[in-house]
Amino acid sequence: MRRRNRVEAAGTDQQAIDGVNKDLQGMPTLYLASQVFTPRSLAQRIQQRIDAATAINVAKAAWQKAVTDYEAIDVGTDLVLRDLKRLVVGAYGDDSPKLADFGFTPPKKVVWTEAMKAAAAVKRAATRKARGTMGPKAKLAIKGAAPAAAPNTAPET
Repeated sequence: MRRRNRVEAAGTDQQAIDGVNKDLQGMPTLYLASQVFTPRSLAQRIQQRIDAATAINVAKAAWQKAVTDYEAIDVGTDLVLRDLKRLVVGAYGDDSPKLADFGFTPPKKVVWTEAMKAAAAVKRAATRKARGTMGPKAKLAIKGAAPAAAPNTAPET
């Protein structure tokens, strides 16, 4: 037997209830899956599965809405908290114990090693060379050459 999704199962379950109510009312006892049912108790049992599937769909929709609401609030709140940290650091300083009152940690200060500084200088020089950029003093050293005078090609008269 193939597995159906809950929506398909609810549809076929409702058809089964309709069939039980329409065609099996004359049978006082039904022996199904090692259990004894009356037409009414059988219809109630099938309705329980429909109700459970509906409850799942309602809960899933509520969960999806809650996730969407959270994501909408989350982005804005991150921005507010980032600015709050900047405000607290600006008001009390980087190493103030008041940062802990807000749950913030002091900003980390990067300590550059000599190797890091040397690598950055090499990278900077390579970037300037690749882009052809130069400083203001280097620009002053550049002098343009006047174009050579064109030979007089006018006909003699």
